Formats: sequence, structure tokens, C-alpha cells
Amino acid sequence: IAPKLIARTPHELRMCHETKHKIWASRLKLEGSLERKESRGRTFYRTDFPDRDDENWTKFIVRKKADDGSCMMYYEELPEDWTIKGTSEYYRTMSGKEA
Repeated sequence: IAPKLIARTPHELRMCHETKHKIWASRLKLEGSLERKESRGRTFYRTDFPDRDDENWTKFIVRKKADDGSCMMYYEELPEDWTIKGTSEYYRTMSGKEA
């Protein structure tokens, strides 16, 4: 991930570990964001997928580091009581659209 990191002291070693973990976390977030083919209100907007798609994307994208060091990805459905219908006040507020 960051092959040129070096540490001369325990403090620098801790900072190298933190840097590697931050890079890994950023990669997971970026790849998960690119996997989602929709927009979600004002906080997650994609110009190539400008509309919300509850039918296909009301789910979690789970990213984890596998034992062999690779990234694994899978989806988990949201609990039914967590889903928000397109006519809710939340949807109208976040999307700027009227239902």
C-alpha cells in the first residue's frame, strides 16, 4: 500500500501503521462508492447516476479485508423498518424534489 514508509522510532512506526490503515480505509470507501450506481440526496451524488434507485440499492455495500489481504465485497439488505419510501419528508428534503 505504501512501500516507501520507514520508521526510525516507535512513534514513527505508529504513524506508519496509521497511514497504511487510512489508505486502506480510503480505498474501501472509494471502491464502495463507485459500486453504488445511484445518487442519495445531497450527500452522495453521482453525475453518471443522478437518480435515487430504491428498488436496486436499498442495501448496504459491505467491504472487508479478507484473510489473504484482498478486498471482498458483498451486499446486505436493510432491515424493513430502516427503509424510507420515496414520498417521505426525508426524501423530499434530501433530494430537493417534490413527491
